[in-house]
Amino acid sequence: MFRRRRHETALLAPNAPHSYQASLTALEASKPRIASALRKADARRAERLAGYLDGMRLRGLEQLYAYLDAAVKSYASLPAIADLAFLVGRVRADFQTALEATLSGYQSVAGDAMRDVMEIEALLLDFAANPSNAQEWLEADRARRWAKYRPEKVRNRLSAAGIKPFSDKGFEPLDYWAHSTALHVTPTESAMTARGPEAEDPTGLLADVGFVEMFEHGNRIMTAIELLRVVALGAPDDYQPLTPRDDFDDAYARTNQMQIMMVAFTSGPDALRETLGREPTTVELLQYVRDEIEAKSLPFGCPQQ
Repeated sequence: MFRRRRHETALLAPNAPHSYQASLTALEASKPRIASALRKADARRAERLAGYLDGMRLRGLEQLYAYLDAAVKSYASLPAIADLAFLVGRVRADFQTALEATLSGYQSVAGDAMRDVMEIEALLLDFAANPSNAQEWLEADRARRWAKYRPEKVRNRLSAAGIKPFSDKGFEPLDYWAHSTALHVTPTESAMTARGPEAEDPTGLLADVGFVEMFEHGNRIMTAIELLRVVALGAPDDYQPLTPRDDFDDAYARTNQMQIMMVAFTSGPDALRETLGREPTTVELLQYVRDEIEAKSLPFGCPQQ
């Protein structure tokens, strides 16, 4: 009943001689629809990786990966937070998932992974503000975790503890809500929230959405991880960050600029109609986008390539 067919076992063997392309070719004869979907994802992955290969985005992610690897070891070495090291490892896995999904064109998967990172970020900040909560969370049953540690409850405690941006006047968790809306089934769908492979993208901007997400949430999760680590260390005067992040910060600035550009192109026509009382020209829209980039962009940390 549970015995695999011989040819299936051979394909799963770790030293099997089949290459991925050879397996796809073999699949096309009997399962052409599956083969077609996998080929398209593979082609997108190869094309995009070649385009990003020597750029700042992958250099920045390499530093993020190095930081997360160091953070797992650091957490494991500190008795106060050793039992939470697996959460940092889970964050590492989320970023691996998001990168693979971004390259192969499955932006919704990247978004789901970043939603997970957001929940871990809030938990780590909660444990930093309320250290006794960490052990309680680890030992709590499902009912207790839901009653006290679901995202809404955690955000309320962070607000009460004065932790920004949760404590800012009028704060609303719009980012988390957007990710939750994209995850759950709703009557409407956009190119940014569609499941499966991404929609046609004549602007070429959608392909970068996953990187925008990874650097935004990478910046936030590193802050949360470091804050809890500093608390566990006893806030020493000679504290030093675990790893450099200059490449990460530069890549974050670049993807932040891309995000501003995408939002400006989307929101610009309505904003200009309200201001001008008429349909904006292309020149006016482009100027609006340039103004938004100039006003809101983060400074680049390294020379552009």
